[in-house]
Amino acid sequence: MSDQPRTVRHNESKVLERLARGEPLLSLGIRNARTAEIIRIASTAGFSIVWIDLEHSSISIDCAVQNIQHGYAVTTMLRYHTGVIYEV
Repeated sequence: MSDQPRTVRHNESKVLERLARGEPLLSLGIRNARTAEIIRIASTAGFSIVWIDLEHSSISIDCAVQNIQHGYAVTTMLRYHTGVIYEV
């Protein structure tokens, strides 16, 4: 088994499209924010990606799901403790 994390995509990636066009991207990693307000703030501030790290934080899966549901304007990525990266 490879040590590299595998990526699971459930839809076309806006991030990959922007990278292909050579556009810059900003990413915000969160480990302590427990409300979806951080997603709105990131979107307003011009971030393209919000990275929710569950492996190195105490954020519950419930809080992470609530954040993901509000990630309509940014790509949200979730790092779970198994090493799998989910893009939603």
